[in-house]
Parts: sequence; structure tokens; C-alpha cells
Amino acid sequence: MFDKHFEVVLADSEEAKRIHYKIRYQVYCIESGYEDHRAFADGEEKDEWDHQSAHFAVRSKETGEWIAAMRLILPGNHNEQPVFRLCDIDTTVSDKTRYSKTGEISRLCIISPYRRKPLPTRSEMNLHAESSSLPHQRDRCKEPLIVLGLFRAAVQYSREHNIPYWYFLTTPALARILKRMHVNLIKAGGGCQHNGERHPFLVDLRDAVARARRGSAIIAQILGNKVGYIRYSQLLNEAGQASEPLYLQTYAA
Repeated sequence: MFDKHFEVVLADSEEAKRIHYKIRYQVYCIESGYEDHRAFADGEEKDEWDHQSAHFAVRSKETGEWIAAMRLILPGNHNEQPVFRLCDIDTTVSDKTRYSKTGEISRLCIISPYRRKPLPTRSEMNLHAESSSLPHQRDRCKEPLIVLGLFRAAVQYSREHNIPYWYFLTTPALARILKRMHVNLIKAGGGCQHNGERHPFLVDLRDAVARARRGSAIIAQILGNKVGYIRYSQLLNEAGQASEPLYLQTYAA
């Protein structure tokens, strides 16, 4: 189960945000080459949207490694989120959120040892059949569990801040993972090329959580844990000292 092996941490300090940015640098600059590593001399991948975002990072409880990141871009002026810059959003979808606070899920990334390499088998994607050994065996697919843990954290944060909708510009592969978790993704417009093929979706949180719970007893159990994340300051208080961020990486010169 996710909570036995991982935890999601909300970056509530500059130190914690640096951990989040370094994970992004590892994935987007070093592993995928989507971003030019030379543009980030400090080894921290950032952009203009970070000042209005809640930043999350995932830590392995077993190794202390920081292994994944995601941000929730907080609601601002309507139609001024990144997804509107990159895609043509259907007006029937944007009208649905016009008078509501709507966030955008962005920069969801997992370092390579915790992403699946080959396409998963049907049994690997079937969370009903998930065994307790799945999260900690490096040769098994951990990506769906990590995505689910981040999803739960963003749901908790959104409920606390009255954010009922998210936009989500994502790859077809990640969209398939979410759909197999029974998360309802509402197609929001045509696809675009942005670090590869991406498609925009809208997530109605109340509906998405209800469907996911109905679709899987395992997912219902994980989502039933109301503690979706802890704050970095809380993590430090529990440890009594700062934890050194660990990465499986070889940085380019």
C-alpha cells in the first residue's frame, strides 16, 4: 500500500521547494531532456507559475529518497492558466468552471527507477490484485501507486481551499493510468505538442473521487485515509533534524 512505503510532503518552506524543483530538474532536464539543463544553473527547474502554486514531493520511507513531484497551480484569473496558453479549450468546458475556483495539476513527474519501463501487464495495472510487495520491489510497477498518492494529496489540499475543479494537461500514458484508476477525465479540448503529445482534461473532484472509490476497493481504502500529505515542517519536527534529499541521478556537466 502507498502509505506503508511512501509519503507525500507539502513544501511549506523554501528548502522544501528546492527539493521539489530538484526532482523536476532530474526528470525534465536530465532524464527526458524536455528542458535545457543549461538554463537552470542551480539544478532547480522552475517557471513563472511556481509563485502561485502548491508544491508536493513524494519521499520513500524506506530509503529517504525524494522520488516524485507535482504542483497544483492555484486559481487565478479565468483563462490565464497554462493549459489555456497551450491548447484550445472547448467553451462548453471552460463555461463549466467560469464561476468556480479552478486549479491546474502540473509538473507531475517521477524519477526513472520508480517509473515503469515496459508497458504494464493487465495484472500490474489491476489495483484490486495489488499485493503488499508491489511498492517496494524495484522491478515492479510503482507508478500508479505514486500517482494515486499525489492525486489524494491534491484532493485534500483542494478541499481545504475550496477548489472543486482541476485542469490537467497530460500525456496519453498518464491519462490511461488515471482512467484505469476509475478517475473520470473530461476531455477539455484538442491535443497539442508540449514536451511531447499532451491532451487537456478537466477533473470534477467530487465526481472523480466518487467514481474512483466505487471502481476499486483498494483505491477506496487509500482515498479513505484523510491524511493525504504532511507539511515539510512537520516532517522535520518528527525527525528532529533536516533529512538530506537523496536522488538516483547522474547530473550532466
